[in-house]
Amino acid sequence: GEPRPGPSSKARLLVLVLSRVDGFRERQVIRETWGRGHANVVFFVGDACPTPKELNLDDACEPGKLPPPQEKQAEHDRRVEETHAKAEAEAARHGDLVRVPVAESYRALPEKLRHAYAWAVEHSDADWFLKADDDMFVRVATLEANLGRRYNASEPTIVGNLRWNFRVQRRGGPTPESTRA
Repeated sequence: GEPRPGPSSKARLLVLVLSRVDGFRERQVIRETWGRGHANVVFFVGDACPTPKELNLDDACEPGKLPPPQEKQAEHDRRVEETHAKAEAEAARHGDLVRVPVAESYRALPEKLRHAYAWAVEHSDADWFLKADDDMFVRVATLEANLGRRYNASEPTIVGNLRWNFRVQRRGGPTPESTRA
């Protein structure tokens, strides 16, 4: 579903919220809390994975070597269709949801974000983009005001903590937070 034409030209900040296609509750909580009254909050969802999760490779929407039993795949297909229909209805009702052509998985997040940025560049004239997840809290007006005071929007700027060549540990070991002095 195509959302409203884009945030108003008054909005200097566009909040790009990555969400799972079945994250209906999380998106509604945002609409009722920190997103309320902000037309510059847009949700990006992919497509539900076409194979059942328990049969996919780790963190990816890629089936393992064995195909799922036919009845299990048929039930999964039915749930996927229901989820997509519900997401389309949500997009039509709220006008703040963009579907991107990416199968939902952890490994597909960079591609999903690339689509979100491409949409933002095409549909918005905002000075700033914020990538957020649907489990975050954003003080939209405060952030927008602070960005405008502290940074020059005409200069390429990245604000945040950047880590280059950092591998995410999936199992065991210290977390980045526990290694800080």
